[in-house]
Amino acid sequence: MDHLLEAAVNSVYESAINGGNLDSLPTEQLKATKRLAEEAEAKISFARRMIQGRIDTLELDPSRLGSGQSDIELSPLKSAINSQGAQSSFGRFVDADISQEQVDQVDDELSSLISEAIARMDSEQSNEVKEKLALVEVEHYLSGLRKKAFSAIDAINAELVVRYRTEPAMVDSLLNRFLDSGK
Repeated sequence: MDHLLEAAVNSVYESAINGGNLDSLPTEQLKATKRLAEEAEAKISFARRMIQGRIDTLELDPSRLGSGQSDIELSPLKSAINSQGAQSSFGRFVDADISQEQVDQVDDELSSLISEAIARMDSEQSNEVKEKLALVEVEHYLSGLRKKAFSAIDAINAELVVRYRTEPAMVDSLLNRFLDSGK
């Protein structure tokens, strides 16, 4: 099954990396391709956070919930939720401001990916083990897509930097547009 996130990333990756013709694209088309790559990456990042949250939830032992030990187990999860991004990360900052429609699309895609992963599992395994393994598999898949999206974004950014350095009129045009928008 072809998944929407994978198709979106493959499309921009093909344009940016495998096509190797970024220098022949008009600047506006290059910027549009970058926006598409950033939108796909935002969806992927959102999906990864959803999967990681589900993995964290599965790792909680339900038999200890309500006991004194569960507070110890839940404290890292609570602090992560309450930290408001105070944790340091080696990843990129991504503004994942996505619409409810996009959230619904991502949720549908995650359900499909998880179902497919579970279907490939050994029937001898318990449902809990299957679910955990499926979530980990989907998280790895999404991480690969995210890296691919970042490669495309990096290639596009590099081409834009070259253009801005070699075409001073582009920079002047951007500055004028910025100054005009502030009025």
